[in-house]
Amino acid sequence: MNIDTLIQSGLENLSVSEIYTQRNKIARTIARSLGRTDDDDLIERMTKKIASQYRCYAAAVTHMRGGHAGYPASFDAVTLFPGRMTAMAASEDLTGKPRPDSPWLDLLPALIFISDLGDALSREVHFAFLKQEIIDNVASPKGSRHLWIWLTKRPERMLEFDRWLAQQGIAWPDNLIAATTLTSKKFLSRVYWLKEIRAKFKSLSVEPLWERIKIPLDGINWLKLGGESGAYAKPFDLAWAYDLRDQCAEAGTAFFLKQLGAEPTENGQPIKLKHPHGGDWNEWPRALRIRQFPAEFYRPQGKSVNQ
Repeated sequence: MNIDTLIQSGLENLSVSEIYTQRNKIARTIARSLGRTDDDDLIERMTKKIASQYRCYAAAVTHMRGGHAGYPASFDAVTLFPGRMTAMAASEDLTGKPRPDSPWLDLLPALIFISDLGDALSREVHFAFLKQEIIDNVASPKGSRHLWIWLTKRPERMLEFDRWLAQQGIAWPDNLIAATTLTSKKFLSRVYWLKEIRAKFKSLSVEPLWERIKIPLDGINWLKLGGESGAYAKPFDLAWAYDLRDQCAEAGTAFFLKQLGAEPTENGQPIKLKHPHGGDWNEWPRALRIRQFPAEFYRPQGKSVNQ
């Protein structure tokens, strides 16, 4: 049995948290089974290989900060934080205000992410809670001043929730952007689920992108693209970015390139950038310095997004 197979067998039935926190212990157990308990180089390589297979940014942040204020004790345990949306709804209205550090946001309302470090659409979360915590706050007088981006890896569950709302005569707020993530062709079915939701705005977070992909963009208002960051980042080919830029232009979808990632390439060659995440667009080719938003995101100051 080769080392890759041994690693996979050692990870069976373990949660993400257990794999991340016990990666060195797992590597040492495998080394012991090979009779190589003193091979520190092998143990280090296996520890890194185990960690590299679990690249979820939200999981990594939770493992580092778990138990501190605002973070669950474990990434695998569904933890509710009622009241957080109410507090965010009360935050400052940024419509029409300049953002010197992020000029592409000038004139926009505040853009607030929901579920950027988790997924509120876990099966363990009841629809009644989502209605009270998310829908009611987003549609409230204070919440209507902002744009909210609800990101999920479970758009089929979001569609179930939308249908549950419809049965009760509850509208999907116009300022609640329904969004899902893509990293490869494997997850294209998510786009079709997303399109069924009654949201006025639908968005795709194509980050990190791991391969060239053709996306059915009809009905998609906004696409955000990025390469992977971190110690185990996969290459991000600029040809993929040019291709998606052109797909968006043809479909009338706003295109937003967030970063080139830690391992950008062009014509098969790595590109050396100073910014560790490839997030400084002054280092990018001019043809990729694009951070667009749908025209409908902009609104007169003092008017709610739902008006």
